[in-house]
Amino acid sequence: RRSSARLGTMTKQVPIEELESLVKRAVKNIGYSEGDAETLTRVMMHAEVHGNNQGISKLYRPQDMGFNPKAGPLVFENETKLSVVVNGNQRAGMVALETAVDKAIEKASVSGMAITGTYNTYTSTGMLAYYAHRVAEKDFIALVMAGLPEMVAPGG
Repeated sequence: RRSSARLGTMTKQVPIEELESLVKRAVKNIGYSEGDAETLTRVMMHAEVHGNNQGISKLYRPQDMGFNPKAGPLVFENETKLSVVVNGNQRAGMVALETAVDKAIEKASVSGMAITGTYNTYTSTGMLAYYAHRVAEKDFIALVMAGLPEMVAPGG
């Protein structure tokens, strides 16, 4: 598969594997760890190949992808057999939400359902359909929602 990247009025075809490698390298250059860079790249590439605006264009907006050197580890709060809240501890929203989805899948696999939430993240969670797709691949149903900062008008 190939992706088209627009350069002004010019379009350049780039093999997906090459684009993925470049995106991961760019994310690591921002300061993200190998594991976080893999997650951010996976989420952005999913958006990119599906024509969603939550793809690699985020790399051009520091407020969407900025690295927080003061971020701490993810913290699981209020965990039960059916639920957990993931405190992002100022880490990337994509990392926190993917972790919450992993926990939801793990819990639902045992109990048949689960609910998870995230908060205290530093950046965007990216394309929400990516996370719903991951849950659907495991034959579960997902409702994935995100909050917006007060200065952003709700869609609709």
